[in-house]
Amino acid sequence: MAEQVEMIFFDVQQGNSTYIKSPNGKHIVIDLGAGSFFSFNNKDFSPLLHLQKQYNVQQLDYVIITHPHKGHIADIMNFVELVPKALITHPCKFTRGEIIKDMVSKTDLPFYERYMAINEYYEQKAEHDYQRDLENSENFGGLKMKLFCLKKNNSTLYLNNHSIITVLEYATIKVIITGDNEAPSFKWLLENQFFAETIKNAAILLAPYHGREEGFCKDFVEVVNPRLIVISDSKYYKEANKQYDYEDNSRGWTVHYKEGIIEEDSKTFSTYLDRGALAVTFGWNEANKPFLHTRSI
Repeated sequence: MAEQVEMIFFDVQQGNSTYIKSPNGKHIVIDLGAGSFFSFNNKDFSPLLHLQKQYNVQQLDYVIITHPHKGHIADIMNFVELVPKALITHPCKFTRGEIIKDMVSKTDLPFYERYMAINEYYEQKAEHDYQRDLENSENFGGLKMKLFCLKKNNSTLYLNNHSIITVLEYATIKVIITGDNEAPSFKWLLENQFFAETIKNAAILLAPYHGREEGFCKDFVEVVNPRLIVISDSKYYKEANKQYDYEDNSRGWTVHYKEGIIEEDSKTFSTYLDRGALAVTFGWNEANKPFLHTRSI
């Protein structure tokens, strides 16, 4: 039987929610976006409850919240349903004022309050460094995970640019999830040679900041050199996508669509334009060779 990593990039409008199942059956979720236009046709769609009911995931091993903006914490009300063992947020704690100042509407306040309460609870009960556990591939069946983010004392950048970047690697295949980092943060991070080496030649890149122009950094994309760029949003940012579609920014990959269509040289997959979520499987096949498979769901 093939040894593999299973992932879902959920269709959650202007947000992000990514599920990862490691080769040894550990369950990880990065970001808590909610609401679906296409895959599940439900503005109240909860990826967490979907994992529980459709995939029989009763407990998450890790939740990573890249940064506390609504599109990344909208499913926080269902957080306790999957009783996560550990929560990882930015290592430099944001104050309530720093978080609330970016709130778009007062109706969103309960989501932010719940996020802050849960974050405080997990900080109090933590007995050791869970990020160190997460980055130990022996705990995840050989799946390597590295987390990067800017230090909070860089006062020239605001909340988006302190998003956690997760780099996953298994069977020589890399997937990079960037949060809402914008061009300035990538320029800072690329000064770190270890970061640059870690992100080099990835298979899949989740476009920073939902494909918006502010999140596009040519230097970063050139180093990543992805085969496929996933854009998670409810609106298609054409100007940014033109940049991602350039030949030298994405090498192209085969995507199997739910309508039975197979596109062999896809540069990007948009949860908006391609009308759905993306399931990704990668690992070692029975001949002990690496494989990568992508399909819309």
